[in-house]
Amino acid sequence: MQDDPPTSGRDGTVHARRDQRGAGAAALRGGIDREHADAGGVGIVELGEPVVAARHIGDGADHPGAPHADQHGLEWDPFTPRKVFLGNDGGFYWSNENGAAQGLWAKTPDLPVTQFYAMDVSVQDGARVNAGSQDNGSLKSWAADDTVNGDWFNFVGGDGMMNRIDPTNDRKYYGCSQNGGCRGFVGTAGFNMVIPGARRNWVAPLEFAADPRFMFGGSEAVNRINTDVGQRVWQRISPDLTEGTEPRAPGFGTVTAIGTTPADPNLVYAGTDSGLMWGSRNAMAAADHQAKSDEVLYRVADHVATITLNAPQRMNTISGPMLGALSERLKDPT
Repeated sequence: MQDDPPTSGRDGTVHARRDQRGAGAAALRGGIDREHADAGGVGIVELGEPVVAARHIGDGADHPGAPHADQHGLEWDPFTPRKVFLGNDGGFYWSNENGAAQGLWAKTPDLPVTQFYAMDVSVQDGARVNAGSQDNGSLKSWAADDTVNGDWFNFVGGDGMMNRIDPTNDRKYYGCSQNGGCRGFVGTAGFNMVIPGARRNWVAPLEFAADPRFMFGGSEAVNRINTDVGQRVWQRISPDLTEGTEPRAPGFGTVTAIGTTPADPNLVYAGTDSGLMWGSRNAMAAADHQAKSDEVLYRVADHVATITLNAPQRMNTISGPMLGALSERLKDPT
């Protein structure tokens, strides 16, 4: 998306333009000298005279003291000359240098406004938590020496998405960035396990099998991986379970949720953003022996969680854009 051009008011203030990522109306404001302005988008652009001499301030990585990316609001302090306030996906910042390019920006510490997409908790230790946070990566509650002191530690970058902790061994854990960019860890040693596929949801699902050495990941299909050393290769175990990208837009046509149960390693459910819910009876079979996907069980699901009752029954919690959330008891797909 291309930015809308800035416009000036009679008081010399430069008004808002649209963030080029579509994150909302990012402020574009003029300083009190009326010959200086900062434009907020992904990074910040400092505008002087002439305007064509724009200088990029930063996206959080180009120089020490640069603010985080994705700007949402920027305002000059009307009572303190040269002081500028900035709000973005990284928190709340201020500059005492008139928003100068390559200047220093201070950040408010410990501001509890992080937004989380997904999280998991260790079965062995309730203080051991990992979570995927909006534009602040995947975070974990333990340090490299496994101590927990109340701080959070980043271990996968990007937008933090699905996070998992092995229920049998909490020293083995997983974090994902957007669109299935997943990594696994044993202690501090990491390995790549990006979910394969032509289309992957912004929050691509990652779920343990009954045997947690195996995991399922969703794209337009369901994929399976053995996370043991020397294995770690995704295998596609279903055909395309979606109805493609039409009539929606590119990026749709994906599996959005996967449900498993420890009571039956072969029973796996998958929900899609086209409102379909699928079931498989042989999810752990060799990839070249996978049967064609079973019949559509529901046409409502985009989130699925499976709870074991007494065989042959399961409780599925289902949510969809038109339903909110509901739970239904059903027999195994037969």
